[in-house]
Amino acid sequence: MPTQMEEDATSALRSLAQYGTDDHDSQRGRHMVLAQQLKELTGFTPERLSDAMELLERNGYVELLRSIGSEPFSFKFATATPMGRLEYQRLEALAANKTSKPSPTQAPTVTRHPTPVGSPFGFTDVDWEFVETERRRSNRVKVVFGLQYKSESYDTQKLIDNVKKTFEEAVKEYNSERGHTPVELQFMTLTAGYGEHLFNKIARDIISSDIAVFETSDQNPNVMIEMGVALTWGTRVLPIKDEKRENPPSDISGQTRAEYRESAEQFMGKDHIERLVRMIDLAIRKKVTR
Repeated sequence: MPTQMEEDATSALRSLAQYGTDDHDSQRGRHMVLAQQLKELTGFTPERLSDAMELLERNGYVELLRSIGSEPFSFKFATATPMGRLEYQRLEALAANKTSKPSPTQAPTVTRHPTPVGSPFGFTDVDWEFVETERRRSNRVKVVFGLQYKSESYDTQKLIDNVKKTFEEAVKEYNSERGHTPVELQFMTLTAGYGEHLFNKIARDIISSDIAVFETSDQNPNVMIEMGVALTWGTRVLPIKDEKRENPPSDISGQTRAEYRESAEQFMGKDHIERLVRMIDLAIRKKVTR
C-alpha cells in the first residue's frame, strides 16, 4: 500500500507535468512553477508540499530552485525533469490500462529508487544504507556543524559550544510541548573519517543529518562546498555568521539565516530559539513520513 508521502509526491508530479497555459501549450510540463502556485494546485500545506517535492527531487523527477526568502517552503520554484515527465507518462499509462477506476490504495504512485539518482564522490551502497538508517531514527535529531576551524571572526571552541547550547535549549523546548514523542540531540562538527576518503565521511554525515549548520563569516570554500551538498540532498540548512561580516552569496538558501555576536554568545534574532524549534519539528515530521 502506498504511503501518504508517495501519494503526495505523485499528486505533486502530476500537477507539475500538467501545468500549462492551455492543453496545447508547447511548454506544458516544462514550466518553472512557483511553490505557492503548486500549493494552490495540490491543496497541500507548505510542509507537506516541501516533503513531497524533496522526495521527487531525490529520485530525479524534479529540479528545485532554492533561494533565501522561500519560507514557509523549502524551495522557490520547481520544474519536472525529463525523467519526471517520463514517470508521469508511465503513471498515466498504468491508470489508463485499469479496467475500472482504481481506489486510492490501488492507484499507481511514483517509483522510489533505493539509491538516489546521482551520488557524491566515493559513495557506495553501504554509505546509503548508513544514511537511510540514520534518517529513520525518529527519536533523535541529528545536527552537524561545518565551519572554518581557525578564524579571526570567532573563538572556535566557544562558537561550537554556544551553537550546541542553543540546540540543546531548542530540543528542551520542543520536548516540553505536548502531542509528540520527546527526542534527543546528536550534535557533531564535520570532520573526515580515519582511513576514509576525506570528503566521503563529511558528505555521509551531512546527508544523514536532519539539520546542517554552516558558519559563513569567512565564506570558506570548503564550508561552501559542504553547504552545497546539504542543499543538493535536501538537508535543512542554517547558515550563520558574525553580525559584522558580509552576507554570504545571494544564491545560498536555507530555512533561515542567523547572525550572532561574540562567538555566538548571543544570536541577534529575538525568536532564534523559536525558529530552531520549528526546524526541529519539521525535521522530525519528515522522518515520520519517510
